[in-house]
Amino acid sequence: EAKALLKAASEMGITRFAIMQPADHYGQSFTAAFETYAKQYGIVIAKKLVYTGKKPDFQTEVGKLLAGSPKAGVNFQGLLVADGPEAAAQIASFMANARVKNIRLFGPSLWDRPDLLRIGGRSVEKAVFVSGFYRQSARPGVNDFNDLFFHTFNENPSLWEASGYDAAMLLQNLMSGQRRSRATLRDALLSQEEYP
Repeated sequence: EAKALLKAASEMGITRFAIMQPADHYGQSFTAAFETYAKQYGIVIAKKLVYTGKKPDFQTEVGKLLAGSPKAGVNFQGLLVADGPEAAAQIASFMANARVKNIRLFGPSLWDRPDLLRIGGRSVEKAVFVSGFYRQSARPGVNDFNDLFFHTFNENPSLWEASGYDAAMLLQNLMSGQRRSRATLRDALLSQEEYP
């Protein structure tokens, strides 16, 4: 996910990032991956802020992030929020209240929830995040899966159902027509390079 975000940022011409992350395992590991690969995409991490607590005061945290910024504005073009949609939406709202403009928000697949837009509203417009499943894809296989799932369960599939379907289809394809042991199945999975 970090590489996909960095690639998108690079293609947008964004070269300087600030990072806001919770002090939990997910925030630390996602941020570490983002920082590790940033140089490969010509991206500099200008500032990093780690927040703690179950209910951080994001107004204070955004104030800390913006403290010391040059008078002409902030010294970053992108802001990675390595947290869930509620935190990202609150941070985006406080950035808008501080009249910070032209900063693109970036985040993980955790953001792929209605809460991001419900809480963040216009503040999260043009935010960039990754998703493991895009239901509106033009790919025929995705459309077939969507139609079959809806016909069967009378609701649209989510990332979880799409991932389960892909995992089952991958195993079915690898096991068809052959007797497999655990070892040969493991080897077949490890040799699988791409799955559409």
